[in-house]
Amino acid sequence: MTDASAAATPHQAPIAIFVSADDPVLSREFEYGPRLKRAILSAILTVDEPRRCQFQTYWGSLMLPTRRWENSSSDGKLTLAHDPFLLWSSASTLCRGGEGRWSTLGAHAPWLLGTSNVYVGVISQLPSELRAPLDDQLRAFSWYLGAIEVDPNDPLHQEVFSLLPGWRYSRGWVDHPGEEGISTGELFAGMAVAGIGLEDRPTAEHHCQIPWNPAPVRNLSTCLSRFVDAFSLLWLLSLRSGLSAC
Repeated sequence: MTDASAAATPHQAPIAIFVSADDPVLSREFEYGPRLKRAILSAILTVDEPRRCQFQTYWGSLMLPTRRWENSSSDGKLTLAHDPFLLWSSASTLCRGGEGRWSTLGAHAPWLLGTSNVYVGVISQLPSELRAPLDDQLRAFSWYLGAIEVDPNDPLHQEVFSLLPGWRYSRGWVDHPGEEGISTGELFAGMAVAGIGLEDRPTAEHHCQIPWNPAPVRNLSTCLSRFVDAFSLLWLLSLRSGLSAC
């Protein structure tokens, strides 16, 4: 028998928000991180009107797999070599996602992820009914590329979304581990937060940590079969040709 309280709990999962750091609004700023974090927090405050969300954010540059081991000499030694097939295939795989996995990345996203500077913010958990409203709020910004649901079981997600912790959010209250040159008060100044500091408002560990599962051991053939997808490469090249023709 299904527990009634569990059945009433909304589905929550981590999401990743993709930002184009090459957007003109951001590229002319030396430190664009505070602007992005304020914008995303403002969108969260708008969609979380009941003030019931609790989560940790994680931030960093998108680093797609670009190198693989190869036998480069007659003595059998393995060296790391740059592999463009791996880059394009992993970008395409990341955007395609799994069956039923929420995503708002457009058809052009793999090309952008593989050729431009992309910054990522990960929210450790968000109720599924708030995803679309949050996406709508962020569409107002030219730097916003889209968002996807993060799968803790996916080895590629484990690799690219294991980022540095940023601000925490608990029912309208916020806290931040601190950044060089900017205080928590300065980062959130003028925002409609309920308050700053979570010392008296402890947040459960399961709200803050992404429940990564151990990645399975994969040999070279498994990696190549997962990432080096000739069909994906051809699709990306055709997309590039279509964009060039525009």
